[in-house]
Amino acid sequence: MTLCADPMELDEQEKQFWAHAGPVKREQEPRRDVLHQTEQSKRQRLAPQDRNKGKGKGTKGKGKGKQGLPSPSSANQVTGYTNGFGSHPPNPWTQTQDLQPLGNHDPDWMEYRMNRLSQLVLRQEQIISAIRQDLVLYLFVRSGPEGMVPVLCEAAEKWRKMKEEEPEKITYSLKLMLFKQLLITLHQRLTNMIADEDALAKAKNLNWIDDQKHWKHLTWNPTKQCLEVDNSVRPIPAEDLLAQLVQMRKAVTEETLVRFKSMRKLTTEVTSDWIQFQICMSLRPEGGAMWSTLNQWIGQASWHTLGCRLRRDRPNYDTLVQEAVLRLIFHNPSNLCYLHSTIYALLWTILQARLHDAYISPPPQALTMLCPPITDSPNCPIQVLHSVPWLMLLQAWPSVHRQHDAAELLQYLLPRFSHSGFNGGWEARNFVPGGIATLDKGPTQAPIPIALPVGPSLELQAAIDGWSAQVTARYALLNPSPMLCIQLQRFTNAEGVMRRDTRPLVVASTTVRMPLFTGLHTMQVRYVHYQVVAVQLHYGATPDMGHYRTILRGQPLFGAEKWWITDDSCNAKPVSTEHDDNIYIVWLRQVLPPGA
Repeated sequence: MTLCADPMELDEQEKQFWAHAGPVKREQEPRRDVLHQTEQSKRQRLAPQDRNKGKGKGTKGKGKGKQGLPSPSSANQVTGYTNGFGSHPPNPWTQTQDLQPLGNHDPDWMEYRMNRLSQLVLRQEQIISAIRQDLVLYLFVRSGPEGMVPVLCEAAEKWRKMKEEEPEKITYSLKLMLFKQLLITLHQRLTNMIADEDALAKAKNLNWIDDQKHWKHLTWNPTKQCLEVDNSVRPIPAEDLLAQLVQMRKAVTEETLVRFKSMRKLTTEVTSDWIQFQICMSLRPEGGAMWSTLNQWIGQASWHTLGCRLRRDRPNYDTLVQEAVLRLIFHNPSNLCYLHSTIYALLWTILQARLHDAYISPPPQALTMLCPPITDSPNCPIQVLHSVPWLMLLQAWPSVHRQHDAAELLQYLLPRFSHSGFNGGWEARNFVPGGIATLDKGPTQAPIPIALPVGPSLELQAAIDGWSAQVTARYALLNPSPMLCIQLQRFTNAEGVMRRDTRPLVVASTTVRMPLFTGLHTMQVRYVHYQVVAVQLHYGATPDMGHYRTILRGQPLFGAEKWWITDDSCNAKPVSTEHDDNIYIVWLRQVLPPGA
């Protein structure tokens, strides 16, 4: 298709760049496979963001190295002055009468200031995240030879060649040229689709466009796990959308478009399913209209003709706490390894789930308050039972210093935390005369007990399938809880003798499927996909004896493909093996199906 100047209104540089055969002419008609792409995908995940902003250097306030330390008497006077106690010294602002020297290693003094510094860093990160809401959008582009990635790569190569051979003919930066390429390609794709009756019919079947050729807005339904038409937003007529694309392309400048760049190296050989682009707009008045238009395009179905999705930045500062989890060190004065292991697993699971789904509630304060401030110095071991919130939580827990079954502790803790990420339940159903009866049920605010199938080895998916399809009943979830906890029944009591199943459990698969009843009075199920986030390990003959540790599994937005193992009196260490024969409790977070 040859671009004509009438509908597009190209300026001189745009004509110079796109007048001949180029990336915009790659497709003569809409690709059918793009039209058939499933809409069964949730919001794509953000790549990890730069968390270095706002972190103090920790060097100011140390004073002059050659001044010498104040005498004990003067130090006491200064301490009284700065804290509001005692009489004021005659001149409190001299160099020798300042705050207590940093050489003071009193634990309370250091802990107080580190806590305040940690609060300050988190507060600054919250403010930066709030500002980012008015600056940053993210465009997710599906990879592959039929997506926009080859088009943008070809445009970038063409821009570089023109810059080298005829630099006087083009002054646009690469970010501006790629953004214009995106808008022109979308304009061309929509124009072709409106003119093609077959493509238009397929777009209608996908609920992208209505009979009046108005482009709809789509929104994600977390319950049904699919995109639905957002009836609260008025569809945009095709002519108006094309006009907006032209106006946007003509209005964008170097000053209004601060950044348009792939979050990773842009190449046609990329292997990930989605490529994330960051769009950063200026706060200047000229950028206000563009920002408003881009926000109106969020959820716009027309993006799917390019295999793209547009989304605002999500406020997210949990990666700071995530890093702090790996620095946690618990002091174990007795037999608290079962408690420490559970804290590691629960906190890690909630934080990883929040990184990938902003709608999940933050961790309870009793968990986050244990995270040490992020500094370069080694962290001091923490005694959980020195924390007042934990003393309150465990006041009804018997003999806290005695070793316990971690699964029993979870049955005690999860209902008290009342975290929305674990809301839900499971049921066991079977046919009875006259209908379907519920034979058993339980909440997901407790570990789901799963018996282990027979065989030389264990697979997590096989154990889940065996739990679901039992002879006596059909077991399945009632709703797709964002997070789940599974207890593997490794221990059996036969004739008063406790026996342990020592077979290794394979959990290396990317996802597992959990059955979900499709209705309240049916035996039919569908499947929801979950990812292993953490596993609690048990070493010993019985669950209330021996030792507990936790393995933390990295996820796409933090620590992808990495594993860490925890233990008392040290922070988490990288680990390559998975200790399969010691896995006792498995923690899961809900994810999209593979390929979605």
